[in-house]
Amino acid sequence: MIKTILIILPKSIAGCLILKGLSLALNEIGFNVVIINIDDINEEIIQKYNVQIVLGYDYSYLMNEQVYSLLSKFKYLIFIHYFADIPTSKLALGDKDIEIYNILKNKKNTIIYIWDETYINLFQNSKFIPLGINYNLYKQQFQNYKYPISFVGRPLSQKRIEIICQIVKKYNSNFNLFCYKPHFEKSIEYITKNNLLDKNTLDIYRNCYKRFLKTENELAFVYNSSQINLNITIQGRNNINYRVYEVLASEGFLLTDYMDDISKNFQIGKDLEVYYNIYDLFDKIDFYLKNRYISEQIAINGCKKIKLNHSFNKIALKIKNDISKLGEIKND
Repeated sequence: MIKTILIILPKSIAGCLILKGLSLALNEIGFNVVIINIDDINEEIIQKYNVQIVLGYDYSYLMNEQVYSLLSKFKYLIFIHYFADIPTSKLALGDKDIEIYNILKNKKNTIIYIWDETYINLFQNSKFIPLGINYNLYKQQFQNYKYPISFVGRPLSQKRIEIICQIVKKYNSNFNLFCYKPHFEKSIEYITKNNLLDKNTLDIYRNCYKRFLKTENELAFVYNSSQINLNITIQGRNNINYRVYEVLASEGFLLTDYMDDISKNFQIGKDLEVYYNIYDLFDKIDFYLKNRYISEQIAINGCKKIKLNHSFNKIALKIKNDISKLGEIKND
């Protein structure tokens, strides 16, 4: 019998991209997939599509009391939570604090996936599963370079903002920032409050802001047409975040901060490049801006590695197997 999975799209931008890519893979392996925004869920949808499994990003429906109350009525449902944020962090918890963590910790008929093995013991019923990508959504035909240095993502957190400010001081308008406009405005407030940039450099930073990228196609175009795509990780300790997969799937050149899982999954200097501190970051930016032919080959290699080893299809098969096992336990 074909099982129906209801995939709840969160308010998170990254969460939506991840779940949309995963939904295609789940559909390809035989699930009937229903995708809906969290604000649009109602009882009629659960009954109409005979939903048996609910899959969400991080705490998902638990953040919305009305949705949580509705889904709790259906005792037969299997729930899946896919974490790409630290479960005890503010990014995951929002304003719910530890209360929502305790709800999930004690929830039955639930599978919890953590993208970073460091946090696997936070829940008794959690499993490690990395992020992946549907690389077909990021296919790009290279035309020419439009941006020397790009960062796509929220310019928030002390670590990110301080590195970005150092880059703007050194590379000025060669730096390009793509993010949600309110996140950019928050970064301006933080920079001003902490005097991280003088007035002239702050004006340069304002001009570095380009726009918010809404679709996979828009993201892929920027990644593919940037000489250097930066990654500054703020979630997890050893993990690979989604930006890594997106850049490589777009056949873009990636310069990322080092994480243990990077060297386990990719060949540094062949599939992508890493930096270890701000001085190393500057040295490598300078080198790859001058040696475009080397970065182009690395981008080609990284894209091949993504297609070979990091497809969402493998993750979907793992989820299918875990659902079957949970179903067997429930029926005992």
